[in-house]
Amino acid sequence: MIGSPIDLAGIASQQHYPNNTYMMRLAEVYMIYAEAAMGNTGSTSDATAIDYFNRVHTRAGLPLYEVAGVNGSGPLTLDKLFSERFKEFAVEGMAWYDLVSLHYWNPAKAFSILNSQDRGLFFAAPDQMPNPTVWTITKTSWFSERTINANEGNFLLPIPNTELSQAPNLQAPAVDYP
Repeated sequence: MIGSPIDLAGIASQQHYPNNTYMMRLAEVYMIYAEAAMGNTGSTSDATAIDYFNRVHTRAGLPLYEVAGVNGSGPLTLDKLFSERFKEFAVEGMAWYDLVSLHYWNPAKAFSILNSQDRGLFFAAPDQMPNPTVWTITKTSWFSERTINANEGNFLLPIPNTELSQAPNLQAPAVDYP
């Protein structure tokens, strides 16, 4: 798809190409839609948003999230959506980006999520090998630092120098869109 470093005049190497390739899973698009349907209200009963949320949620073998009815959980909330996003995209490491986005409009909530996490070390043991079906997760006893104190002073990270050297306009002041 990209070619070799020779094809790109020697300016490419492993994991480094002169063009960016962004990829999104369909699950991410569904979650973005559900969050957009919430807007600034923090919840939604929008049928399409609930449907998209359920396409991700039920694919994992979880029960259907219902807004109304006997088993209804009420409108889809931002907390429920974030919880689902954190689980769905755990391997991609997207939780940080979600928290940065949340921090722009609700820093207290972003700090609350981070400060309430148990950040200790855990041990995962399978029920059988090979082909485990259940894993038992246990907190380790030899690590006691379990929480952090996130605040404005340590939440946003500076742009790395390597990025600034490749894109110096990252330091330029933001401009309004026309």
